[in-house]
Amino acid sequence: MNKLRRILSVFAAFGILLSLTGCIRLAQEDGDLNGQDRFIGFFITYEYLDLFDHEKYFDDMLSSNKPENLWGKALQSEDYQGRLYAVLSTKTLTEEVTGTTFTTKEYVFEGLQGINFFSACVPEGPEGPGYRYASSGEGIADSKVHFNDSDDKESVILEGTLYVSSTAQDRYTYFFNPIYQKADGSVYLISGSGFYIDADQGEGARYTKTCEETISVIENKRKKEIHTSVTITVAAMYSPSEIVLLYMGKDGTLLRKEEYLPGKLPKEIVPPEETEYIIAETYKENAQGESIIERSLFDRKNNTLETFYKREDNLCVKHWTEIRWTLENKKA
Repeated sequence: MNKLRRILSVFAAFGILLSLTGCIRLAQEDGDLNGQDRFIGFFITYEYLDLFDHEKYFDDMLSSNKPENLWGKALQSEDYQGRLYAVLSTKTLTEEVTGTTFTTKEYVFEGLQGINFFSACVPEGPEGPGYRYASSGEGIADSKVHFNDSDDKESVILEGTLYVSSTAQDRYTYFFNPIYQKADGSVYLISGSGFYIDADQGEGARYTKTCEETISVIENKRKKEIHTSVTITVAAMYSPSEIVLLYMGKDGTLLRKEEYLPGKLPKEIVPPEETEYIIAETYKENAQGESIIERSLFDRKNNTLETFYKREDNLCVKHWTEIRWTLENKKA
């Protein structure tokens, strides 16, 4: 019996993975319009989240008169789909200039490693009115959030990019676990599908996943359409090995040169007064071992300088450095 359970467990996990490879597209038109759980985003993990209720499935299969019909039911019914709920946590933030502190609330999947990318509603409470916010993990770059709300329609559009190192020697798998919010405000996720990236894919290779949902609810005795769209692009990038900053004068004269390891740039830099612009050189190496240099230009209209560095999870994430232009620079 134990052997049978182990075999079925493997097939169950594999079957759930296959069943969730498509995009989620739901619509609620009639019935209990406010009973629909709302899709709000993804939680990206590096391993498959096995939330399938194996014990319940096994017990039902062994007690069923037609166990051969139970497998199809398991893939389509929520009876066996486990949920992992988030905790509404209070976070204290400090304003850097004045030192003023204030608190905010956010949903957190405690103890779960991964990258969050979703938009949730914090319910109204004793501390104040409810509000909507977007949560984006550090691994998400180039994130864009669009909110639009009117009397009869509401839309939430999230877009972001994961930059994955293409010079690693291993194959990395990422799982997109859908996140939902219930009418009572609680937030949960379910197991999602995954895909892998081979190390031999060159820089520029891209994979895009878009999931959309449209539901209808009753708000102030009026029917309201709510549309949610979440797009995540996974793009391959050669890992940076060195960052060089070149401070240039008006006539193209090199005023100063600084060399850094990726991710080790200071929080802020102060260019020489005569600096007209800064060239950031990013040194990389492709799969053939050839050196590549990418250059980005930042002038006095830019207040931040963006570079990339590779994390241990094989993601290349952005690093921001504030540019403190001198008064002479600002007047120019």
